[in-house]
Amino acid sequence: EEWLPKEVDILAPHYWNPQEYDRLAGHSGRPVISTEYTHAYGNDAFGGLEARWKALTKHPAGAGAAVWMWADQGVKTPVRKKEKDLSEDEYLRINTAGWDGIVDSYRNFTRDYWETKAVYAPVYPAVDKISFVPGQDSVRIPIQNDFDFTNLSSVKMAWSVREDENVLYSGTDSMYGYPHTVSDFKLPIEKLVTVRPGRTYYVWFIFTDEKGTEITRRAVELCPQTEQLISVPVCRELLVTEADQVTIEAGDVRYVFSPKNGQLVSAELKGKQLIKDLYPAIWRKLNQGETSGFGKENLRKAVDLTHYTSSVTAWKVEKTPTNAVIRTTVDYRVDQENRFTVTYRYSIGVDGRLNVYYQILTKVAVPW
Repeated sequence: EEWLPKEVDILAPHYWNPQEYDRLAGHSGRPVISTEYTHAYGNDAFGGLEARWKALTKHPAGAGAAVWMWADQGVKTPVRKKEKDLSEDEYLRINTAGWDGIVDSYRNFTRDYWETKAVYAPVYPAVDKISFVPGQDSVRIPIQNDFDFTNLSSVKMAWSVREDENVLYSGTDSMYGYPHTVSDFKLPIEKLVTVRPGRTYYVWFIFTDEKGTEITRRAVELCPQTEQLISVPVCRELLVTEADQVTIEAGDVRYVFSPKNGQLVSAELKGKQLIKDLYPAIWRKLNQGETSGFGKENLRKAVDLTHYTSSVTAWKVEKTPTNAVIRTTVDYRVDQENRFTVTYRYSIGVDGRLNVYYQILTKVAVPW
């Protein structure tokens, strides 16, 4: 921005990516108010809203931005339409040029509206999950206050601790917290003495302002320390068999890998197959919103990356008294312009658990 004259009071970039907003707002001496920065085209073209918003507004200079747009541009008529368009309503006429609001043509809320409300919420938990030990008296959950002037003391927090869909206990609190700071909320969990394997535990928050208007609602998963919950039979020794395929057995658990493609072929427990034929997928079919803004040249280059041939360039099996490890590198070739390489590390312990670590390096004609 150094080259701009002093008379330019506000910086207003147009459809930048999160990294660009981060760099600009982080070094700008002027307010940054982006023009359009996320497009609400259709039902599935709203990706990136949260990443852009957080990258921009985490800096003092990041003042805000505009979503394109507020309402769909369609209209109902008393005459039933002859041909099917984007709407299932027989009387609502709308095409791709007007299908781009976070509410519909008659101001009914859509999924994009609720996403915007959640992302723009100025009060929310700063974590998605937190660990605890059953019987612990409390956990501290950080609450972010992004208000400019409002203290958290004026925000009511209704919370409920749940096991799956069941409410175990609940309460209502408020706390002191200055604007643009994080403050810890002390959640009582002494009642979570016994937790059951296979169940999900979480605290559900509903934040409301002084007028009783809902600000947002969020959940934070409560993760019991698994070492105290799950008793896994441990075998004395892993059995590794190397032939056309590599088989690794740990008690009742059996894994089969293919040296020809570097993949997990099968995973079994007590003779029952649970997983088979894993493969990497770095592509999905473009939705209508993506194709509309992608450009004809990019669409021509955007080949289906799920149709490839694979070749294993490295394969090594290692065994120790406590685990077996397979390290492999696989090249995947789509065509001359598109390919990717995956490095895998499969690790299996005497408890039968499989951990998969992988890294994907891409070289494609159209970057994402």
